[in-house]
Amino acid sequence: MEGLPKKESSFGCERAPLIALCIFSALLFLASLHKPIEYFTEDLMFRYDHTAARAYMYGSKHFDANYSSEYNIQRASYFFGQGMAIDATYPFMEYQVARIDFLNGRYTDAKLHIDRVVEKYGDDESNAYYLQGLIDGFRGDYAAAAADYESYFKKAPANWAGINDYSWALMNSICPKRRFRRSTGDSASGPTTRGCSIIR
Repeated sequence: MEGLPKKESSFGCERAPLIALCIFSALLFLASLHKPIEYFTEDLMFRYDHTAARAYMYGSKHFDANYSSEYNIQRASYFFGQGMAIDATYPFMEYQVARIDFLNGRYTDAKLHIDRVVEKYGDDESNAYYLQGLIDGFRGDYAAAAADYESYFKKAPANWAGINDYSWALMNSICPKRRFRRSTGDSASGPTTRGCSIIR
């Protein structure tokens, strides 16, 4: 009828929460695809550029604890292992393999790798001696670990973490009847310590 106000449709307002929920769900779904797509892209690129350099690049990307969103020790291990198969002489590839073996408790394998790294790069890379000290210590060879840290201090300035780990090795080598424990922390970003405490 002429003169009566038209009733406005509330269709849009009623559907707004449902539309918002659909958009939010779609965004969550797309976000869940980010990593699979990223990994697929890496694998594809590595397939067509099967080089030690690319393996090291991807391995390092997934082995950097400063970027937790990218950290993935399984993928890092895969790429470093592939890199070793392609070119075992690629600079510091074996050092990273030793770190991963150490973190996974494979101390014998880690020892084989780090000894070769020290032989190749020890004079230029002090961290190789540091990691060697950790590996020797965790293998129970505390005298060797102490010697490793002494080599480290000849190449690098003394620091709290190094002195602490050196003390841990010395205490266990000098007093074998008393057990000393190096308390563990997240050492994924490099060979670091969280101190040592006496167990009576």
